[in-house]
Amino acid sequence: VASDRANDTLAIYAIDPDILKLKDVTSVKMPDSIFGVDDGEATAYGLDAFTAADGTPYVFVTQAGGDKIAQLKLVEAGGKVSAELVQTLTLPNPEGLDPEELQSEGIVIDDTTGFGYVSVESGGIWRFSTDPASAPDFVEFVASDADFLTPDLEGLSIRYADDGSRQLFVSSQGDSTFSVLDLDSGAFLGRFAVADGASIDGVEESDGLDIFSGPLGSAFPNGLLVVHDGSSEPQNVFPDPD
Repeated sequence: VASDRANDTLAIYAIDPDILKLKDVTSVKMPDSIFGVDDGEATAYGLDAFTAADGTPYVFVTQAGGDKIAQLKLVEAGGKVSAELVQTLTLPNPEGLDPEELQSEGIVIDDTTGFGYVSVESGGIWRFSTDPASAPDFVEFVASDADFLTPDLEGLSIRYADDGSRQLFVSSQGDSTFSVLDLDSGAFLGRFAVADGASIDGVEESDGLDIFSGPLGSAFPNGLLVVHDGSSEPQNVFPDPD
């Protein structure tokens, strides 16, 4: 599932298991617009797909340059896939900021609890309920002035450990680091940067990341973390405060 930012809609692909390539299965019935515009501004941005406990497949989409999150339900349509808008949520704004200052790209839904987590690029992470039958009940999970995160805040992903614990990984684009939080308590567990190696480039200005928590063969027996590299220019991560 991908966000089509220019057209403010979704693009849906199926993986062909034989050739491991993508096939476009987006229905012609897919809504023309999620947020009501199609000029690339205030349109579909970050997203996460999630299957609820009752088996309903949802997609949550953030709004570029705005303060909205759309919840859509994926539906079958003539052998392809469409979506229906379930509800539109508005991010909390306790400081009375302009809506564009609440732009959010990183969003992830916890498969275990059904809670959603969304990072405001200018700072802070909110937790919310994804049950459309109840209020979203936004709760501040990480304060906007948390000193271990450096805006812009970008991608979010969850690691599901074998012992049942869950960790939230957060991309800090401002200092090219990734912070790790305990998903139950919100406690900060540490942070890391991806440096140049023998066969890889370092990672700077990352927009996002994704984690697969299961084994992926002998090379990745404990899972896999994939990060976006936004620049090939080296950065001074963990800068000296002096």
